[in-house]
Amino acid sequence: MQAINQVWTDERLEAAICGAQADREAALRHLFGGRKQMDRVKKYVVNHGGTEADGQDVFQDAVVLFERNIRQGKYNRQSALETYFFAIVKWHWLTLRRRIKPEVEFNPSTYDEQEQPVDVKIISDDHREVLNSALTLVGDKCKKILLLTGLSLSNEEIAREMGISSPEMAKKDVFRCRERFRELIRQRPGLEAILQSMLRK
Repeated sequence: MQAINQVWTDERLEAAICGAQADREAALRHLFGGRKQMDRVKKYVVNHGGTEADGQDVFQDAVVLFERNIRQGKYNRQSALETYFFAIVKWHWLTLRRRIKPEVEFNPSTYDEQEQPVDVKIISDDHREVLNSALTLVGDKCKKILLLTGLSLSNEEIAREMGISSPEMAKKDVFRCRERFRELIRQRPGLEAILQSMLRK
């Protein structure tokens, strides 16, 4: 069991969530025991067409999804755990919105003014290796930026995660990395065909 005065790094939190029940409960209590995360989720949901009750439901669902993903090894450590959790919140709320109101379209200006690029859509596990190989072409920094945009993070969040000086600079880096990725893929027709077939599924 974790010591009472344990310093909770992301690595220790991940290990605890994957460990014994007492450790898992302690880690989740550290992450979600206060009102900070719930209030943040409620604010996001209310600002994006929902109610506080919706926000509370999304928070509870996201905690369950977060824990399950960690325990199943789906967390790839490309972002901090807190950032990863909030990405789950965003995608879960978008999914619920579309289920409740099928006519609701994904509007980039509504969701953090950020386009969802076709090159970083969520794809099945058996295609991740192909996508990772493709992303490697753009270099480590752009690969991480594109993966973060795939989690639907805002430019502000990407700037914080990547140590970029401002959201405006992050937006420029995102655009540059997308264009670089698309150009590299266009130069490789075979890889482009594979990626397009994956994204149509």
